Amino acid sequence: MNEPNLRGIAPAQAISCILGGIPTLFGDASMRRQMITGVLVNAVAFLGLFVLTVWGVFAATSGMTDGGWLLAIAGWIARIALTAGLIFITPVLFMLLSDIVRPMFNGKIFMAARTRAGGENKEGPEGWMNEARVISNDLRRLVRLVVFSLLILPLNLIPVVGNAAYFLIQTLIVCHTMGWDLMGYHFELHGFSLAQQKVFCKQNRAMILGIGAVGTLLCLVPIVQFFFVSTNVAGSGLLSAAIDSRAALQ
Repeated sequence: MNEPNLRGIAPAQAISCILGGIPTLFGDASMRRQMITGVLVNAVAFLGLFVLTVWGVFAATSGMTDGGWLLAIAGWIARIALTAGLIFITPVLFMLLSDIVRPMFNGKIFMAARTRAGGENKEGPEGWMNEARVISNDLRRLVRLVVFSLLILPLNLIPVVGNAAYFLIQTLIVCHTMGWDLMGYHFELHGFSLAQQKVFCKQNRAMILGIGAVGTLLCLVPIVQFFFVSTNVAGSGLLSAAIDSRAALQ
């Protein structure tokens, strides 16, 4: 089996691919149908996860808020910080969840956009073992995001400097996770192992952070974020075709 191509493209070109997913998706009737069905499934799953998580945060800190006034203040600070952190990582949570609950819809959008950009219409590895591997990788990224976000949360206890450091580090974590996720379908299509995915992301860090930043900003827009998740997938199809096109010229 040939080793997959580990070279990306220029960050500016990659970003234009992600943004190009917007007109590509809305200009194609079949992709729009896949988007609408997938959005409904994704929205229900995401809202359920969000409500359950917020409820868990408040339940976990209820013992603090029922104590003395000092403990109560600390409890409410913890609640506000955890809820704010959850809202901050909402775009990536939404995108990662979409990979888990709507692969059939997203996969068709990705391949349709890829072929429209001149990419080969090919199938990735099949079978339940591959599906389990893909979902496992998605869950790893999700757990990694949550764990890292919790680890840097105490920075908020340091006024101004700590808040600024938290925002900067969290932004980098979110953008890197989103960028990695946007490359997920390309990785699956070409049979990248988890180790090879990490190498690709490391060697193309500027591209990963660039597309991750754009993808995150699109998914921060309330309500329409449900649709931008699908345009991000279409954009990743354009990006996949561009990466393969460059590799073919080398």
